[in-house]
Amino acid sequence: MSVPGRIDQDLRISDDATLPSGSWYLGMAAGLVPIVAVLALDPQGWFPFTVAKWWAVLVVALLVATVATAWGMHRDRALPPTLERMTVWLLAGLIALIGISTIGALDGLYAWVGTPIRHLGLLAWVVFALMFAVGRRVGTDEAARRAALYCALVAALLLGLYAVVELVFGAPVGFMSNSSRLGGPFGSAAYLGAACCLFLPVTIGAAADTGQTRGWRIVGALACVSVGVAVLGSGSRAALVGLAVAGIAVGLARRGQPRASAATSDRPGRPIRWIVAAGVVAMVAVAVAIRAGVFERSAGLGSRIDEWRVATRAVADHAVAGVGPEGYRLVVGQFVDADYVRRFGESTGIDRAHSGVLDVAVTSGIVAAAVYVALLGAVCWSAWRLARRSCAIDTGIAGSVIAYAVHQQLLFPLAELDPVFWLLAGIVVVRARPIARPVDHDAAAQMASVEPPTRRRRSVMTASAVLLGAAAVCAAVLGVLAVAADRLALDAAKARDVAVAIERAEAATNRAPYDIRHRLVLARSHERERSLGGVDRAIDAVEEALDISPLEVTSRYEHARLLSLRAAITGTDTDRLAASTAWEREIQRAPNCARCHLGAGGAASERGDIEAARTSLHIAADLGNDEALEVLDRIEEE
Repeated sequence: MSVPGRIDQDLRISDDATLPSGSWYLGMAAGLVPIVAVLALDPQGWFPFTVAKWWAVLVVALLVATVATAWGMHRDRALPPTLERMTVWLLAGLIALIGISTIGALDGLYAWVGTPIRHLGLLAWVVFALMFAVGRRVGTDEAARRAALYCALVAALLLGLYAVVELVFGAPVGFMSNSSRLGGPFGSAAYLGAACCLFLPVTIGAAADTGQTRGWRIVGALACVSVGVAVLGSGSRAALVGLAVAGIAVGLARRGQPRASAATSDRPGRPIRWIVAAGVVAMVAVAVAIRAGVFERSAGLGSRIDEWRVATRAVADHAVAGVGPEGYRLVVGQFVDADYVRRFGESTGIDRAHSGVLDVAVTSGIVAAAVYVALLGAVCWSAWRLARRSCAIDTGIAGSVIAYAVHQQLLFPLAELDPVFWLLAGIVVVRARPIARPVDHDAAAQMASVEPPTRRRRSVMTASAVLLGAAAVCAAVLGVLAVAADRLALDAAKARDVAVAIERAEAATNRAPYDIRHRLVLARSHERERSLGGVDRAIDAVEEALDISPLEVTSRYEHARLLSLRAAITGTDTDRLAASTAWEREIQRAPNCARCHLGAGGAASERGDIEAARTSLHIAADLGNDEALEVLDRIEEE
């Protein structure tokens, strides 16, 4: 019989019927994903928080998928029939649609594997799907679920401690920032806010769960306070919105639910409300102590609306199949208007729509975006359903899923953190399966017991496990080489000796030949030779980068700039024409590119067309480029 106030007991009945011996190993393996997502970084790398973190997450995710596949191969019981199949089909449909857009993508290589910074190619989406499948397996097993959640609590505590250290003593690993906002072990306030959406509700649930041991509740409380510091220190408005929506949703779901009786509490005389109250007080105190500039922005809330407006234009122009994963950065210049450039400048390139649904729409089409919305809706509905009737820690997981899904609509999918989200989502959709009546133990056991897997199924599972394991090994090798290349690129950028810079850049290029960033560093190193031969070698390096990604904005700009530099050295009409042609192509690609108009003005001045130079420079100046005014003054003086 079902007992009021202990509905989680009913949820665990069918789980116990499918509980294989020693299955906590699967939960421990899955729990490594959030730990690695938080801890992995390379302090000696050029980009400390991107290259190493992504490769570590990728390798661990593939290994976890291998373990889950091998574990499933030896099970003698089938998963119980559930109603979460719709979520599975929606995710499969989304992957299929993204795969179709990848085939016709504008960026041939990076659409598959992702750019070296964002990593959000088709490969990342496949990893998300694998982690969702792992989460579903973990969710059907109480031992595995608890092991995974304990690892998530450890990851949350480590995240919070890192943020506290950064707040008190400064960042343990330096990163570029023009504000006082915390970046945490991600080097980005936005990423830190996203991580807090994933971990803060879980920590609250763990601290409030009377079914947990005292030790884990203390860990949850400490993690809750420290992650609260992190989210406040990040100043992430998207995270605050996501957490607020999740809090409201969970509150509505739990409204009217019976409280746990005193008999089910580990310490009836000490309600957990004191722990929660202490956490709230601590967070308020930290909020007051944080420097006043923690929420500072170079632009207001209207900046996000402007970004969405640009993305909407791109979606309208590529509504059917999109531009392919990682393709938005290649076409966004066509849709940026002059007012946007004047307001926000060109210091950082635009490569994301800053909205999950718009990001999917622009890369894979409107149909894919609709499937994506339906998928997140199904996951969030499962989370709300779970929060209505489950224990505190499962309610915390549900809150994490809702918070991150909402937050993602104000940012974009993150290759380093979305695997954790999809792992939790898989747990949620399984734990939230509906129970229409009290579950009978014997009936549940009979339903779960089936014949052992057939030989054909074992063969498929074995082949899948071997394939995933081999992929993990390949990813580990490529990841080590990528980290080594990233370090060499940093050495090249910092080297004062030109020969050393060239040597390091060439070594970086050899270790990660698919990474165009290293080829651009090599080009800059050759440019430092201050000779025609050096400029020619720099042009060759940039052209090699363009062979990898022909429409890459930075590479095309560098190519035009180097052609202008060569024309200035040689003074030949052929070189001057080549430079002017290159700048004209860039202006056609991005009509409101201020620096492109500046380059075109310089090229026109070099070939003696002063009137054309003035026109281009006036446009650049009108778009907010201060250097164009200086060049105009020099032309007028001459």
